[in-house]
Amino acid sequence: MADQPTSPLDRVVELAVYAPVGLAVTVAEELPSLVEKGRSRVTSQVVLARLVGRFAVSRAAQEVERLASQAATLLDLLGGPTGPTSPSVAPVVDAGQPVRRPSVSPNRNGARPQAVDAPSESQLAIPGYDSLSAPQVVKRLDGLVDGELEAVRRYEETHRGRRTILSKIAQLQADNP
Repeated sequence: MADQPTSPLDRVVELAVYAPVGLAVTVAEELPSLVEKGRSRVTSQVVLARLVGRFAVSRAAQEVERLASQAATLLDLLGGPTGPTSPSVAPVVDAGQPVRRPSVSPNRNGARPQAVDAPSESQLAIPGYDSLSAPQVVKRLDGLVDGELEAVRRYEETHRGRRTILSKIAQLQADNP
């Protein structure tokens, strides 16, 4: 039949009636297999995307926790607003080793100073001492005399034990024997 020439009317009937009916029948027969084929491809990709997403969120949360811990440790070492780290709550730094600092640093002899040896904050030559960060305190140390430096050293050793301040005081005391 394909060898015979078709009339224009036959051609119109084929395009307007038979082609749409044939297409509808084919879609009805093939639709379930097309749906299943699409579902299998998309489902595996969605499962993989969910897995990757969960992993990424988990890693990001771990990284945020690690960075927050390092920031807290850095603030503590610099004498930031968080104050000293208590021995029971140790932040994690590089290599996953906890930093544990005593709340009172040992003095030069290695003994722990007693709180009664230290002056009160109001007796220090630096007003508002407890509200200052370590760099702010270090800037003010240069103008102090030996007795004032010693009072700040004793106070710092028995309270926050910030190494930055204690090192600067030791340096100034060594320069003025």
